[in-house]
Amino acid sequence: MLLEVLTSPEAQRRGSLGVARVAAITGLDQSVVSRALRALEAEGVVVRDAVSKGYSLGWRLPMLVAPTAVSAVMRLADGVMRELATTFPDGIQSVVFLRNNRVFLPYNLSGGRVFPDEPWSGKGRPAFCTAPGRALLCDRTPAELRRMYPDGLPLEEAPHCTVRTVVDLVKVIQRARADGYAATDGQYQPGVVGAAAPLRDQAGTIVAALNVTFAHLPAAQPERQTELEAAGRTIARTVNSASKRLGWIPFPIA
Repeated sequence: MLLEVLTSPEAQRRGSLGVARVAAITGLDQSVVSRALRALEAEGVVVRDAVSKGYSLGWRLPMLVAPTAVSAVMRLADGVMRELATTFPDGIQSVVFLRNNRVFLPYNLSGGRVFPDEPWSGKGRPAFCTAPGRALLCDRTPAELRRMYPDGLPLEEAPHCTVRTVVDLVKVIQRARADGYAATDGQYQPGVVGAAAPLRDQAGTIVAALNVTFAHLPAAQPERQTELEAAGRTIARTVNSASKRLGWIPFPIA
């Protein structure tokens, strides 16, 4: 009942609902609602906004209600994120999914702490200018990319992005496919630097991307780019190993 309330149009419109409002909708006593929501929060099923004190659906819910295959991906991704956190302790690790031409981050990991990023009902972020978005797109053909962006790229969402046309996007996607990872430096927002690699299932289909956002790369070039590329290769090796655990078998293409 409580989760149904948090998926209601009102909850989606407001972003979260407080204990009093949930109690009013359900007819339950506020103390009962408060205890139940705190228990769900402890399991990651709901999250509490530190400012509004309202509750919304949490990062772990998709793992509990998703179909078996998706749930397996989420569980595996959680382990990969923790592995990447050991390799890059100063970074922020994220599991990322693609819907149409936008990316969604159910939750992140930083310093061993899990925290939500974009709610499932959120608007997400543009794929073309982010490292995980490009990793998720790296199997798309030029024709598919043109169909995704029939009116051109939504540059108003990423005015700093150097990829200005679909032709430009095709080139960076081809580079990501060849490298096995995508890396961006200030393409979505100034100062945001990250690298991501695609996670594949048994059929070789890209089902998610694992991303690391960096805060402490060298400021000067070419050292900054060199470290970012090295990190991208490490992320690709780690994620490829995870893909193999899902049954993916890489093979050379003639």
